[in-house]
Amino acid sequence: MDTPRECYVAFLDIMGFAKFVENNDSDVVLKYLSNFTTVNSVFDSITPDINSSVFSDTIAIYAPTLADEKKDLERYMGFLRYVGMLQYQSITAPNLMGMPLRGAITRGEFYSNNKDILFGKAWVEAFYLERDKAIYPRVIVKNEANKYNCVLTLAKDKFSNYREAPLRQDTDGELHCNYLNNILDADGNLPKYPLFISDHKNSVEKSLEATKGNDKINAKYRWAKEYHNWFCLGYGGLKDYLIAD
Repeated sequence: MDTPRECYVAFLDIMGFAKFVENNDSDVVLKYLSNFTTVNSVFDSITPDINSSVFSDTIAIYAPTLADEKKDLERYMGFLRYVGMLQYQSITAPNLMGMPLRGAITRGEFYSNNKDILFGKAWVEAFYLERDKAIYPRVIVKNEANKYNCVLTLAKDKFSNYREAPLRQDTDGELHCNYLNNILDADGNLPKYPLFISDHKNSVEKSLEATKGNDKINAKYRWAKEYHNWFCLGYGGLKDYLIAD
């Protein structure tokens, strides 16, 4: 982008990365970052209109908005799907250590040279929302970014089960990416094999066990457990994959 433009912008943070760096040799950290960059580049390659930058434990994802409302809606949905797929992979991919993402999505002025410079009001706003509001391993969406009201409109008019919607309203009122909907097929049905939800269950359970005794960190994975169970309860075939108290 030669000049600042209105964009959808996501500020994402890898949770637990600082402690991971403290507890591991640099070659282990470098291997993790290489793996993460590889996973992200796969999504980058199949969504050419959506761009990303990774630096240390921060990921920027951005895409210019479009004047045509229908095309812009498609881009926005694709943007949410990109972020959601990255969230899912960060938790379940064995080479990404189960470290989840937390962040925020905004819409507003943004600039990037697609290399090493990025800035803008939308980026700063997303940074503060991630820091102050996201709290849990979720990517929240500011209402202005959600101008199509995907939760209320699409869930009502398009999806037979609102768990298929790309956004979910949390108990504290925040909208966040419903990243588990990425395990559904194009028709909104569960895949034949429940490996995807099983991988998520195992990763969350492992993190809950590993953080026992640290209430502040454990609370974040208890949120992940509650979100996981919320999704599973929407599908009869997934009740065997609930995470027990």
